Amino acid sequence: MSSSSSSPSSPLGSDGRSTDPSRESRLPLDPLDPRDPKVLHLAISRQVDRDLGVRGQIALPCNPAAIDANVNGLVRAFRLLGRIFSEAEVATLKQQVAEVVTESETELSVNSLAIAYSAEGAGLRYRVAKSSAAIDTVAFRGAITLPAIPSLRDGFCQRLLTLFALLDRPASEKEAQILRQLLDRELKRAYESTPHARVTIRYESTSPPEKRVACNVEATVIGLTPRAESLLEQKPDYLESLAPHTKITELLAVGDLPPDGEALVVGIATAQYALPLAADGWEVTALDLAAPFVDRLDELALACGGNVTALHSNLLQPEVILKPEICNVAIVHNFATRMQSTLILRELLIKLLPALQPNGFGAIELFVPANGYEPDTIAREAARASGSTIFTRQEIATACQGLPLTAIELTHHLAYEVQHRPESAPPLESSYVFWASGRQVFAMETPPIALHWLTFRRTDEPMPTLVIPEA
Repeated sequence: MSSSSSSPSSPLGSDGRSTDPSRESRLPLDPLDPRDPKVLHLAISRQVDRDLGVRGQIALPCNPAAIDANVNGLVRAFRLLGRIFSEAEVATLKQQVAEVVTESETELSVNSLAIAYSAEGAGLRYRVAKSSAAIDTVAFRGAITLPAIPSLRDGFCQRLLTLFALLDRPASEKEAQILRQLLDRELKRAYESTPHARVTIRYESTSPPEKRVACNVEATVIGLTPRAESLLEQKPDYLESLAPHTKITELLAVGDLPPDGEALVVGIATAQYALPLAADGWEVTALDLAAPFVDRLDELALACGGNVTALHSNLLQPEVILKPEICNVAIVHNFATRMQSTLILRELLIKLLPALQPNGFGAIELFVPANGYEPDTIAREAARASGSTIFTRQEIATACQGLPLTAIELTHHLAYEVQHRPESAPPLESSYVFWASGRQVFAMETPPIALHWLTFRRTDEPMPTLVIPEA
């Protein structure tokens, strides 16, 4: 970004080619080959751009000769931050910059302009303001919050280095290596901690003559409690608005289960199944990962007179022990989607199955790839970072191998809802459809993963072989 009073420098690299590493992510998908790894990586890159959290400020000297170059530089900087301007938006930005620069020619108190910006999601908010600060080069500070996808470390690092170079603070080879090491450490740390963990990079330009960037890289983990509190604050009736999914209600209705038996619901927002089961006469135990949802479920169960025991608990913790054959039904909702491995899925089943009575019914939500698609490391990490851990059919069979269960079927969640959801049922929330379809990982019309129900019965004897059929 130029601040020279003579000929403004080009916003392109010294060799005349664009230095924007996000340019490739804007290439169109090939509709003829939606399983091509390159196509899928671009779809992941687009979604990562939408998930970036950015905020900061860029200050520039008021230089009439550099308006075009500075605006072009700002547009490229925002593009590196995942936000692409239309021609009309570029024209508006140029007009606002020009107004401040023109004002500086007549007002002695105006020496520079400051562009403050922030973005969460797809939109970008910015404000161009006049400033009395006397500067002769670009100054900036900001923060970028990235999803914890370790395999994208090099791309993230290159994007930051390109941004710093664009803002007249090119990094040395040693500085680039340090940044890469910090990113590697914190991305892995965040990835291994919990889904939805993020890495935040805070940076600020130093004063001349150094022309360097001070940078801090840190994993940031927002727990389920503040997220649940925020959701209930925005939508107090959130839990009441969640209707049980059709596949489960139909299986309960047509099965040979007692109408007033005992049920176990595990996961997040367990009220979605606990309340309607209790209303039908079931005695329900709900183990919810989010404490605010537990408190709210207690209130709702008390108000409707349902027999619900709600506990803030993680079933996989060693201290959580279920009584043998305590329930006829076990529903695992938004829980296995957060797991890291097939081994942990098996641990879940090992803990869950003894609590089911013989021939008891179980259901677990899982993200499963489409037939013929084998997810690579980037896809698996991006899915995990979105709370959508992928399990192939073979991995599901491996997790279930030798356990006392028989698979009923593996059912595509949204496809079943489209075909069977009653007209009287409330529509699925758009955010849930977005998540269940796999679009929170792949920004494309038909992602290669989707949410499924794995439904099964407990048997008396371990099953030596297991076939995972598709409904």
